[in-house]
Parts: sequence; C-alpha cells; structure tokens
Amino acid sequence: MLTIRAARGADYYERVEFARDDYYAERGQVRGTWEGRGADALGLTEGPGHHDLGALLDGRDPASGEDLPGRRSRRGGNVAFDLTFAAPKGVSVLAAVGDAAARAAILSAYAEGVRAALDYLERRACFVRRGHNGVRVLRGEGFVGAMYLHEMARSGDPHLHAHLVIANRVRGEDGRWTAPDMRPVFAEAKTAGFIAEAVVRERLSVALGLEWGQTANGSIDVTAVPQAVREHFSARHAEIMELASARGYTGAAAIEAIQRETRDRKRVVSRERAAAEWRARAAEHGFGARELARALRAPRRRSRASHVESLRDVRRRMEGPAGLTRRTSSFTRREVIQNLADAHPQGASAGVLERLADDFLNARCVRLSSAGAAHGRGYEEARYTTPGMLRTEARLIETATAEGAHEVGSVSAQSIARVIAARPTLGDDQVAAVRHLCSGRTRTRCLEARAGSGKTYALEAVREAYEASGVPVVGTAWQAQAAEVLRRSAGITAETAALILERAARGEEAVPLGAVVVCDEASTMPTRALERLVAVVASRRGRLILVGDRGQLQAVDAAGGFAALCDRLGAAELSGNRRQRTELQRRVAGALAEGRVADAIGLLAEHRRLQAFDDARHAREALIRSWVATSLGDPGGALIIAHDRREVRRLNEMARARLDAAGRLSDRRMVADGREWAIGDRLICRRNHYRLDVRNGTRGIVTGLDERAKALVVWTDDGREVWLPADYLRHAMHGYAMTGHVSQGATVDRTYLLATSERGGREWAYVAGSRHRLDLEVFAVHHEPERLAQALERTWSRTQAAGLAIDLGERLGRATESVDPLYRRSSIGTASRAMEVRPVAQRVLPSSAPRAAGRSLEL
Repeated sequence: MLTIRAARGADYYERVEFARDDYYAERGQVRGTWEGRGADALGLTEGPGHHDLGALLDGRDPASGEDLPGRRSRRGGNVAFDLTFAAPKGVSVLAAVGDAAARAAILSAYAEGVRAALDYLERRACFVRRGHNGVRVLRGEGFVGAMYLHEMARSGDPHLHAHLVIANRVRGEDGRWTAPDMRPVFAEAKTAGFIAEAVVRERLSVALGLEWGQTANGSIDVTAVPQAVREHFSARHAEIMELASARGYTGAAAIEAIQRETRDRKRVVSRERAAAEWRARAAEHGFGARELARALRAPRRRSRASHVESLRDVRRRMEGPAGLTRRTSSFTRREVIQNLADAHPQGASAGVLERLADDFLNARCVRLSSAGAAHGRGYEEARYTTPGMLRTEARLIETATAEGAHEVGSVSAQSIARVIAARPTLGDDQVAAVRHLCSGRTRTRCLEARAGSGKTYALEAVREAYEASGVPVVGTAWQAQAAEVLRRSAGITAETAALILERAARGEEAVPLGAVVVCDEASTMPTRALERLVAVVASRRGRLILVGDRGQLQAVDAAGGFAALCDRLGAAELSGNRRQRTELQRRVAGALAEGRVADAIGLLAEHRRLQAFDDARHAREALIRSWVATSLGDPGGALIIAHDRREVRRLNEMARARLDAAGRLSDRRMVADGREWAIGDRLICRRNHYRLDVRNGTRGIVTGLDERAKALVVWTDDGREVWLPADYLRHAMHGYAMTGHVSQGATVDRTYLLATSERGGREWAYVAGSRHRLDLEVFAVHHEPERLAQALERTWSRTQAAGLAIDLGERLGRATESVDPLYRRSSIGTASRAMEVRPVAQRVLPSSAPRAAGRSLEL
C-alpha cells in the first residue's frame, strides 16, 4: 500500500534514528539510498550522508552544495513528499522471524518493488508547469529523493515499510528546477502501489517459493502466515484505527494526526533480541520453526498452457458486466493495471503488467478520449469502455427514444383536465408534469423531481388519468421500499424491477400488454438493468415513465441512464419545495439541491444548526442530547443519519439507552440474534421478505414479542401489523439511526446529521439534508474544527454522479483534437450492430439518438 504526505521540513528525515533505523541500534549502518532519474542526473550514487537530504530539500546539489538552477528561497510550504510503502503484514512477519538469507531476500525484493513504482511514476506522472497559471505543461526529467527501509513499528511489531522521500523539485525540459505538478502523482499513486506489491510478490515467489492469496480484508498476502499471527502483530495499527473510529476520523490527514499524537519514542533494541521475541510470539500463535520452513519452500512451476488460459479468463472477466464497467461505465489504463495486478497473486513485473494492460486496451476496448497532454492537461488519462457496455447504452437510448405512443392507450384531454380539476392543490409544476406524462409519442417519458417536491401526489393523478382511459398502470423501483412507497402514496400497484426482469427472463408475462409502467427512483437503476426494463416494456407495447432525481444518491453499479434519457427526451420538472416548512430549511435544502454547498453551510452555521467538534465522541453526545430534547417523545418522527454502519450502531445504542432511561421502553424484553428488543422499540427491516410483507427499509414500532418463539409484532409506519419470526430478526436493526443511503426516500419532522469532513459528497449531503420537514441539525467532526467549514464545503462539493460512456466520449472527444477518428452514424442500432472487436484506433463508437436540444453524438 502506498500513501503520500507532504513534508514541510527536512529535520525529521535528518534524525539519526530515522536515517539509520535505530530501532535496532544498528549505529553506523546507513540504510538510505539515492533514488530516481533526477538523482542519476545529479550524479548521486552513494547513499545520502548527514545533511545531504536536507541540502537537496533546500534546493542545493548535495554533492557540490551549489544552488540548483531556478532555486528560490522558500518560506513555509512543502519541501518534499514522503511516499510511504507498507508491506503486507505476512511479509513483515517473514522478514522478522526468518533467517538472515530470508530477511535479505525480502528487503531486496521490497526495495525493487519501490523502485518499480518510482519508475512508473516517473514515466507516467512527472510534469512541471510553466507560464501564467501554469498553462504550459512540460515533462520532468525525473524525481530525486532517498529511500529508507524500516522494519519495525513504534509499538515493537514487525512492520516492513519504505519511506521514499522525493524533493519538491524537478528539472524540466528547459533545465529549470521547480516544484513538480503533484496532481498526476496522486492520481497514479494507487496504481504505483499495486505495481510495487506485484513486483515484490514476483521476486519472493522466485527467491523463497512463497504462495499468495486474498486475506480477510481483500489484500494479497503470504498464505503461510495465519491470520491470527498477522492480527497479533498489528497492535499499533489496531490501536490507531480504534482511536480514529472513536473520534470519527477516516481521512489520511486526521489519522496521521493521531499517529503523531500517540507516537512513542522509537525503541532501541538489538535485532537479535527483537527477532527472538518475535519468533517466540509467532510460535505461540501457530507459526513456529516448522511452519516457517514450510512457508519457505521451492516454488511450484505452472504450465504455460494454464497461464494462458487464466489470462483468457482474466480478460473475459474484465470486459464482462462484473469487470471494469461494473461500477462505472468507463475506466482508465490505471484500473486495468490494478485489475491485472490482483489477477497475478504470484506477482508480475511492471513491464508485464503494462504490456498486458496495453494489449487489452488495444484489442478489447473502445477509447473515448485521448490523454489530456494533447491540450495542456498532462495529468489527464485517456478513458476507455468495453464494446459490451457501449452496446448496452446504445440499445437503451435507441429503444427508449423510439416513438411508440400509438401502441399505448391514449389519454384524452378531458381525462387529464378532470383529474387536475379534482386536485385544486396541485401546483403549476405538478400540473405541467401530469400533462407531460400523459401525452407525447415517445415510448418513454421522464419526470425529474427534487426531494420533497410532491411527486407522489402528481403520480396519483397520472394513474387516475390513464386508468380512466382504460390503460393499466403498474409501478416498479430498484429498491423494494421505493416500490412500496409508490403503492402506498400514489395507489400504484408496484414491485421491484428485479422481479419484473426475472419473469421476463423466464418467458413469463412481465407486465400487462399495453400498460404504463411507472419506475420511481429511476436514478438508482443501474444502466444494464434499466436497459432490460426498457426493452421489456417496449416488447409489451407499453410506455415507461421514469421518475427520479439526478442529484440524489445513485446506483452502486454503473449508472447514468436516467439522466441521459432526460437530456435526450426532455423531462417535466418538479422543483417546488413542499416538504420543508420553514424558510430557513427551504433555503438550505434548495442550496444543497443546486450544489451551492457554501451557501447551505453558511446558513446552517449562521442559525446555529451546525456545530463543529474535533472528536466524534463529543459530537455523538451533543447529537443525542439534542435528540432527547426535541424527539424523545416521538422518535418515529425523527432520523439520526450517519455515514456508516458502525456509527449507526453506536448512535442506535445511545439513543435507545436514553429512551430506556426515560421509561419509554417496556420491561418486557427478549434477546434475538444478540440484540435486545423491548415493546416500544423502533425497528427497521434490512431485507425484503414478501411473504412477511416487509421490505428493506420498512420502519415501525415493536408492539408485541413472543419470547418462546423469539418473534416480534411490529406496527409499521404505514399502518400495518407484521409478524417477524426469529429467523428474520438477524435482518432487523434498531431504527433510531441509519445511513444516508438507507434514509433515501424517508420523510420525518427532524433530522440529526453526524457528518465528517472526509466522507460523503454532494449527493450524500443533499439526501441527508433534505429528509426533514421542520429542522436539520448537523454535528460535524474535523481534527481541526476551525477549518471545518472549508473542509466540509470541499467534501460536499465533490459529485459522484455517474454518466454514460457514450456521453463521456462526446464531451471529452469534442474537447480533444487528437481523439481517434470515429465513424458517424445516424442510427444507434446500425452502429451497435456494426461494432466489432478491433484495435482501438479503428473502433466504432456508436452515435446517440438526438438529444432534446437537437444535438447528436458525433466524434
């Protein structure tokens, strides 16, 4: 794993215990080495001596002491960047308990891995900028720095890691030494870390015969070292992460602050003594001399045929629905290299990984844009997609934008007028939406509805208009709870899209012939599922009404279809705020919806609805105090929202304890699946179960319990009594707090938001900040509370909105003159059928159907 942090001074790196690794009192043995092409250019061959690194970071040639060309005196700012490579724990343990030969092989392999990563960064990410505002990008000659190998954590645990300290100075093509543009370095850092680990694995597979596999946390480590041993030797890491979790910190800067705060003085101990202690501790946990000998065995040879076959499987997986386009519709060369590195558990060289990546991109992928260096943005990477993803998007657009209203039962103007007249409280935007959704010739109609804009009231009128004209109306949504809300609030019989698609796949009647299918929360539909749903409705000669909000949290898998269809077809829009009851809260919700994050934060702070804390423990306590003061009497009318399940669990426990202390929970209790339930408890269901008539997201209050059967009786918020047996209760949670994703679709009186400045995003902030009718309070955590507003603004401004690969190709391709020539097509179907797997320079990118504004995709 590779992390990068800025260094503001050379003092830390000039200390004897750092440069000489005096964890082991190996005085006189300098562990540092000069690294990088910049070091070669300066003729730095020996390891850095005392003050040499300091001279370099000050802008002077360590060999001669002379100023480097272009040197300017610095006041503050960064003098270097510390690229820290941390070995998997199993590798650290083997270096600690192995003999001298094993240790030497591991240290040598790790150094080679770091050098391979540095070489990659120099080739892919070494740039300097020139001119006003840095508009001119030049290649850098290479980085210059020093590498130090350390083998122990401050806690005394084995922890092999390398500090690669690179100077904040690079020589450009013009001979001047200036600061490098670090944005491409940060962009490529994850891939460089993957390369380093793959090289280490390859070297050690050959040298020591090690076998590798996935660990519990998804990383690749030595299989011979048991998980219990790895955990035992991770005390320092566990201590830091536990404290970070308690304080609500997740970002690298905040965790680094904890590391500094809790940092003990480095231990000075002989290596022989440390190794003896490590071997004894490892043996106690099942990794003694016999297990060590088995781990260091001769490598097994694999046949070339099996290797080729496995590569075929890897390529097939990467280009399939579960591969590179599973989460996003496009990807970069970086993601391909990372996937290939993971697909080589026994390791591979950087050259092999990059060659395989380029072969895959050239032979199997479609290039959407060229690298940004062609137009002065040297840190932009070309983006690609797969032919399969493009075909899916092309079919989606072609089918959805086709005219087919003549096949759908017509709605008379009189019927539309009648349902509108029956609802005098419909706003002008709702009236326009009803007319739009009940008219037109295209097979698909779209409605964009902000949170709290009254969409279900408008959809109820749409249903009545179609049904009055004899057209059946059914509903669907990606989440079962959204489908349930559609049924309950708009009177539309609804089920999940997955059920409809399953019936269609079996050849059964998926929807009634000629029906109107209303798909709510359509922005959460993955592109592949939406394409299948559009095709099913078209095959039944029906109409699909897509209702959603592109500003809310979208699908986990590759998405963007809803927004793309709205752009092409045009959409009615509900923008009136019918949820928030006060002017302040309407302004806050509106600002979040429009991405004016600074305005929203300013309003919340000005009216004392935003509080800053440097420790999540204090933030949780303040939040619960506010919840008790305003919502203890009606917990069902409030929501506590946090980022992750761990925080939700803590907040649920705290809220429930205060509810219990106030005497609002019955003395009748039972424990099911490790969780205590009492009559009066709030509950939320976390799995669909149609026989029990509950959905993922169903909320309610416990009204009865059966201790013998370990079952609960729950009165749901929508007025139903349900029975939850013992085997379901593992999927039920206390319902006082929930994550932002789970809260999407809920409406309550008050919301209490526990936020950190390091997590979330624009969509998360919008969803979490728009659930309430009356009041929103934000309790935010940052390790520097005085900088909270700026940090929160930066995080909440970061969008996670997904887009189609076709649209990305249009936007990036038109901005880049060097994009590969692509055929222009007037028909998506023609283009998608004509597309075949060819080298990327010859690939056909299908054009899209005309957009609402009359534009078409032509590259």
